[in-house]
Amino acid sequence: MISWKSFCYLWRINNFITMSTHATILTVTLAAICTTGYAQSNNDSTADDTTKTNTNQPKEEEKQVFFIVENMPEFPCGEVGLNKYLEENIVYPEEAKNKGLEGKVFIYFIVSKTGDVENIKVAKGIDPLLDNEAIRVVQNMPKWKPGSQRGKPVEVSFSLPIAFPPTNNFQTLETKPEYPGGAYALEKYISKQLAGRPKITKKKTGKYRFIINKQGYAENISVVRGINSAIDDMVVSALQNMSQWNCAYFRKDPNQWPVTISITADKYGRLSVSVDTMWVNR
Repeated sequence: MISWKSFCYLWRINNFITMSTHATILTVTLAAICTTGYAQSNNDSTADDTTKTNTNQPKEEEKQVFFIVENMPEFPCGEVGLNKYLEENIVYPEEAKNKGLEGKVFIYFIVSKTGDVENIKVAKGIDPLLDNEAIRVVQNMPKWKPGSQRGKPVEVSFSLPIAFPPTNNFQTLETKPEYPGGAYALEKYISKQLAGRPKITKKKTGKYRFIINKQGYAENISVVRGINSAIDDMVVSALQNMSQWNCAYFRKDPNQWPVTISITADKYGRLSVSVDTMWVNR
């Protein structure tokens, strides 16, 4: 027969063991829940990271088209070649003539990185008869020298006017005007003529324009931007007394052409000369 004290003692021990067991089970359960929650959270985080990674993946580089670049695309033989190509290839449709259609069709196109003419569109048209002819002429162009930006070829857009009826008066020079012996000889000549020029206190550049006529002589000499009156007079006198130039030629015939000379003088007595023969339509 167990005494009351012994019974109470045994009950307390049993109750303690039961509570300990329950606490252990609760601890294990909580640990399992936490572990599962952490795993789920970690999986969700990984999924989010994956999503973010996919979202931040670089997209395929979009095609960039420039309007102005360091080195613009160039038609074979430059503007001269382009004018000549248009003059020789534009066909004024007879039906358009009969309808009295005329004006300029503006064609938009892109010169690709390889120099091909692409994405040809009519930017401003007149009539399908003339618009289609303008497109045909541009489509048949030879490859251009592609444009470049920071040393790399790039796509460059153009808008080109095609005139109807063709003007047939393109000034496409075959030979530009040149001083005998070239720019170096011209600089040597002008430096000699300006040897007695008055001193200046700071560096200045003057620009002087004239026409080389069909006989190769300078005429219509003008001061575009002067250095000072004394030096300008000396420059004009030197240009008037220049030797005969090799004149410009257009379609194998002599042609007059404008020339601009830039003369830079500094306070140390140094002189430099540059020549610009303007290859433009007049």
